[in-house]
Amino acid sequence: MLTKAMPYKHLKYALISVALTLCFAQTARSNEKVLPPENLLTQFEITMGKLVIGRGEDQLSHNGVTYTLTSKTQPKGVAKLFLDEIIRESKGAITSSGVVPSEFHETGNEKRGNLSADFDWKNKRLTLRRNESKEDVELPKSTLDQAILPYSFSFSSIKKENSVIYLTDGKKLKKYTYEYVGDETIETTLGKLECFHFRKRREEANSRGFEFWLSKSHHNLPVKIRFIGKGERTFESTITAIDYK
Repeated sequence: MLTKAMPYKHLKYALISVALTLCFAQTARSNEKVLPPENLLTQFEITMGKLVIGRGEDQLSHNGVTYTLTSKTQPKGVAKLFLDEIIRESKGAITSSGVVPSEFHETGNEKRGNLSADFDWKNKRLTLRRNESKEDVELPKSTLDQAILPYSFSFSSIKKENSVIYLTDGKKLKKYTYEYVGDETIETTLGKLECFHFRKRREEANSRGFEFWLSKSHHNLPVKIRFIGKGERTFESTITAIDYK
């Protein structure tokens, strides 16, 4: 408490101390990671070339400690003849370094069957299940599942250098290198969006590709995702709506 009896130099030091405290507090707040809204729904249009073949819907919920992501892919028209309605779900924890999945499930894919992955971080083991079969493998640090990968950037800082990650789809665990392509502006039904563009490095010309664009103005959420399959057949999911509940 400042009083009239306080010497001038002590008053000056007290004011400096208060100013520094406020400055450090403001800096700490500016460095805090701002999490996305606790409940959000994103909708996508899925295309193959110029042909619209379906729609996607992702629902993400979190409380700052845990998260649940449910991702649905619904084919339409003639695409129903060669594509299935697939549901993927990822659950896990949110830490200071980002998301840490605990379980992953995929259903609806007739060719692949029902897939799941259980993450035992304490014992560093990953259990992969495909229908009735089961495989237990070593769980490397920072392993993610394919559903949460594009959303993981909303819970951690954007790093523009290449990064090596382990990724599972419930069937297998693979090591990939992801590279930062650059800042790009894409056209969507939401307007022009400034994005960070990342892609999986393709070690072989015929290997499958995966790319995603993260909107800077929407908590680094994925607003465009591209899959490149066998024969360079390309599927793109582009955002059509974001609903913050």
